[in-house]
Amino acid sequence: MAGDFLDVRIDLCARYGSGYEEGFVVSHVDDIGGTEYSRLYHPYPKLRYQLDYTNGNREGLAKRITDLFKRCAGTMQYFRVKHYAEFTTNNKTQPPTAQDQLLIQLPTPAGQYVYQLVTWYDYPSLPWAPRRLITKPIPFTEKIAIDGVELDHSLFTVDYDHGTVTLIIPPGGTVSGGCEFDIPMRFSADYQGTFNNLDVLSASMALIEVLDGSS
Repeated sequence: MAGDFLDVRIDLCARYGSGYEEGFVVSHVDDIGGTEYSRLYHPYPKLRYQLDYTNGNREGLAKRITDLFKRCAGTMQYFRVKHYAEFTTNNKTQPPTAQDQLLIQLPTPAGQYVYQLVTWYDYPSLPWAPRRLITKPIPFTEKIAIDGVELDHSLFTVDYDHGTVTLIIPPGGTVSGGCEFDIPMRFSADYQGTFNNLDVLSASMALIEVLDGSS
């Protein structure tokens, strides 16, 4: 498990010449006859960012990033990142609706109805269906429905640190939902910077997604 969560958001990643990659943990083995056997270790993608800030003002962006790095004790704590390629449950970037995704019901004592916000990348009936558990929803963007009928916010509560939804009433049908969300990430390497002159510097640092509750 990662270190403590710091409820701070970086939302500048896609705007300053940064790159990202995303992948699954899969292994491939060939037998003596050349037949390939593949194994998916878990169905959750993992996002990585390379943040490159060129000729940044020392008192501006680069300073804020280095301050966050030190607040996090380097690679210890994790935080929120807005991933501009995918930040909602509705076609990745469209405004969320209550019918976007089927929610996962969590095991709870009788009389409790708790569901996990999720984005599915394949049909959700398959146990290995690729998905992203949404553990860091954006507050007050969530919409929840039962059998397609959107619920009033007085009928459910949301845990914004874990992405769970608790219904006040028995569902009596299929529970769906949608929201905007951040990706939980941490620094994956030490900060590197170069002074171009006394007031301008370039900096580089790497981030990796924390599977916060996903595995």
